[in-house]
Amino acid sequence: IYQDYQCPICKYFEEPNATQIKSWVDSGEATIEFHPISFLDGQSLNNYSSRSTNAALCVANAQPGKFYDVNTALYANQPDENTAGPSDADLKETLKGAGVAIDADMNSCIDQKRYAKYIENRTAEAFSQPAVTGKDIPRGTPYVLVNGNLYDWGGKAEDLVNPARFAQFFTTHQKKT
Repeated sequence: IYQDYQCPICKYFEEPNATQIKSWVDSGEATIEFHPISFLDGQSLNNYSSRSTNAALCVANAQPGKFYDVNTALYANQPDENTAGPSDADLKETLKGAGVAIDADMNSCIDQKRYAKYIENRTAEAFSQPAVTGKDIPRGTPYVLVNGNLYDWGGKAEDLVNPARFAQFFTTHQKKT
């Protein structure tokens, strides 16, 4: 899943699908690979896109078992476009609420925006090279692939937010063992 934490369409996909995706991961039916990128800083008055992506990567590196819950929490606290997003202190509270230990290293990682250059490079790469498991270059987010097959919701909101439709797509394209 290629995603931007400031992307409202990503949030529309995340909210109805997060529980079933987590159940597939927990049961061993799926392995999920997140590609948080940041191209929507211009839609926030305080660069929520890159700051939240940095915070998520801090968690992924230091406390990977908490990443999925953080991913969900960041969407739950997504600011409206063209408003100020949560401060770094508020982001840390969101992470704490998702079970992350906010120690000196986590504070430093978030405050110093440790992954800023990495995020910049990954975002540029995401829109210039074929997706990791796909053949095409992502054109936006959410860009969801199941074994290289793009979940094409055709711009229809009812398909994007329909967990049954996504489950059908997943079942059709999951690898059988």
